[in-house]
Amino acid sequence: MRKILSILALLLFQLTGYSQFSISGKASSMENPNSIAGTTIGFDHSYLLAYCDDIGSFIIRDLPAGKHIITFSNVAFRKQILEINLQSDTTLAVVLEPAIILADEVIISAISAKHTTPVAFSELSKTAVEELNFGKDIPAVLNFLPSVVTTSDAGNSVGYTGIRIRGSDASRINVTVNGVPLNDAESQNVYWVDLPDLATSVENVQVQRGVGTSTNGSGAFGGSINIQTNKISMLPFVETGFAAGSFNTFKNNVSFGSGLLHDHWFMEGRLSKISSDGYIDRASSDLKSFYASAGYAGKNTIARFNILSGKEITYQSWNGVPESRIKGDSIGLQNYILNNYLSSADAENLLNSGRTYNAFTYENQVDNYQQDHYQFLFAHQLTSSLLINTALHYTRGKGYYEEFKTQDKLTAYGLIPVYNNGDTIVTSDLVRRKWLSNDFYGITYSLNYEINHQNKIILGGAWNEYDGEHFNELTWMQWPSGSQINQRYYDDKAWKTDFNFFAKYLLGITDKINIYIDQQYRRVSYHFNGLSDDGSLIPQKDQLNFLNPKAGINITFSPAHSVFVSAGIAQKEPSRDDYSNNIFRERPVSEQLNDYEFGYAYNGKNTTFQYNVYLMDYKNQLVLRGDLNDVGNAVRVNVPKSYRLGLELNAEYLVSKKIKISGNLTASKNKITAFTDQLDNYLDYSKTSFTYENTDIAYSPSLTGMGKLAYTPVKYFSMTVAGKYVGKQYLDNSQNENRKINDYTVVDIITRYKMHFSWLNEITFGVLMNNVLNRMYVSNGYTYGYLYGTSETHENFYYPQAGFNVMAQVEIKF
Repeated sequence: MRKILSILALLLFQLTGYSQFSISGKASSMENPNSIAGTTIGFDHSYLLAYCDDIGSFIIRDLPAGKHIITFSNVAFRKQILEINLQSDTTLAVVLEPAIILADEVIISAISAKHTTPVAFSELSKTAVEELNFGKDIPAVLNFLPSVVTTSDAGNSVGYTGIRIRGSDASRINVTVNGVPLNDAESQNVYWVDLPDLATSVENVQVQRGVGTSTNGSGAFGGSINIQTNKISMLPFVETGFAAGSFNTFKNNVSFGSGLLHDHWFMEGRLSKISSDGYIDRASSDLKSFYASAGYAGKNTIARFNILSGKEITYQSWNGVPESRIKGDSIGLQNYILNNYLSSADAENLLNSGRTYNAFTYENQVDNYQQDHYQFLFAHQLTSSLLINTALHYTRGKGYYEEFKTQDKLTAYGLIPVYNNGDTIVTSDLVRRKWLSNDFYGITYSLNYEINHQNKIILGGAWNEYDGEHFNELTWMQWPSGSQINQRYYDDKAWKTDFNFFAKYLLGITDKINIYIDQQYRRVSYHFNGLSDDGSLIPQKDQLNFLNPKAGINITFSPAHSVFVSAGIAQKEPSRDDYSNNIFRERPVSEQLNDYEFGYAYNGKNTTFQYNVYLMDYKNQLVLRGDLNDVGNAVRVNVPKSYRLGLELNAEYLVSKKIKISGNLTASKNKITAFTDQLDNYLDYSKTSFTYENTDIAYSPSLTGMGKLAYTPVKYFSMTVAGKYVGKQYLDNSQNENRKINDYTVVDIITRYKMHFSWLNEITFGVLMNNVLNRMYVSNGYTYGYLYGTSETHENFYYPQAGFNVMAQVEIKF
């Protein structure tokens, strides 16, 4: 309860007593006066305070005395920043200059949410991302946003990381980069490790919760993450960064840009390398990436070519740690050794390890994968009211994971028994590689027509094609049995076509009432082969058509108060694993989400506050059974009815120019009406069913929250203390207290100090202290159950996270 009260205190704490004044005035432009409406006004690089009305007028009330930075932003104009020493009520006359190039924001304008869009969303600016970027993956950067829970296989957020929004896993979070889908077409997951140090090249991240707005790629069942890469820099720059920390973690990068050459041409790039031993034993990472962008920018046109490339070699740590090892339960450890028939070497590894135990010991048990993304982005302002956007994209991925298998059956690889000195050998130690080679390409497009500043029509969509080849090879065998080096024992190809078209209508009834209508049609065609029980291939095919309507209304009562109500439907297809893992069960079907949202926002004085209520009602939701398949991916099955009902609070309060407090809290109820699970009986190979009613959905904490205190005692020094609380989660849908992840609280401290010199632009020293309370916690896990006669056994596995650890970095901007 103290944890909850602490979070609520950060949300509701307010102070008064400062001298307060107002800033009012009018923004104008000689060339395009009709575009001034909707200009956003920011305060001290912080939250949004106000908007310009139809004639450009604005007012910001109850500001403390002293120096302030006021920012005027509008995609049609150059950003204007004013520094004001406020000692009394002040009136401004602001003249905005037309942009000499088309603003980069138009590239993602068709799918991003605006202040009048009736959806729940959060945004991180480039500055906010930089403050959190210490070489960790994007999920770690987003960790403190509302309803977000993150995890790391290696325990220190380098390598394989994961994210859930409102309890929904990564396969139901739609992710785009510059409007181009990033989710893998088959698994529907995003493997952030494939694009290491992406955060360094990010301009803006918008996280929408719920079904959100229509976008490209897989359906958004928990939320969507829209990433915009660096905007075009007007001036040349060179930046470099060095970071080092616990677990031999190192990060090095260098970024550079030409600025605008001859007022129109530009190029920029980044090279990065990240390495870490990981917190878990042998969970090392060797990550390399680069980003390159070049093109033309004019007043009405942007043509830009981007390359994002990543190469990762990570030692596998995706099997987790047995519960008995984490607890130091000697009897449980011996039972685990017996139940899983561990060899003497594997048993010794288990017994001599701590909570950082890794079952893998083969020196080359690695995941080795490279992914290259090519994007050609084009935007053109045909008229002052009509904008076209398109992107051609191609992603090439190829790699494998290698593993050592002990005494595997030869018949599983299509091999015959070996005869040696009169003995018949049917098993062999071996090394295998499972390969994935895929091509993903297509086009995204949109047409934005602005009837006036209140009424807009957006037509858009995408056509994407996926060609993937899955093949497995034997690279070494103790008993070759006539096999050849790199002999393939499995070869399968998959094809997936994803087409969607959406139409959005933003209708301004009055200056204060805006209606949003959004209709999407999506067609998915998927072909692949699944494995039968005898190892033969079974052709699989599915073709699905979805209509995903959304509508809502936003009412702005005053510059400080607004509400929205929305309803939307999202439908999505099962993943490859859903099909293949259930090939001998009932075939999985597509799932549907009916999402209802109500939100209230307050922006005024020194405080912002958002309140959001949601009901996510599912039909045939694919829920996690709790166990993993043979490559570490979670197994899911359909359930007829389930829902998520939640309340989200988010607040920020500027105590003074030096102190800002913020926080968020999500309280939710996540239920499955009825769920039937099956356990295999190892004695007679039968199956026994277990039915559960009104139980919690797995991996869905009923309470999460964050509290943050940002303190800037002097101009160039800042310190942030941030605490994250995640309530208990169940590993399966039985709501059994013996199969759960305990609640945990983690506190981090970030300090940054900037120095300026005449011979360079800026040097920033930063220190990130993770988990300063040294909590020994786990953030993820899974369970595996089976029967042996009448005896029921469940084995829990967890992913321990590092205790207190540190990263320090230096960033130099020339």
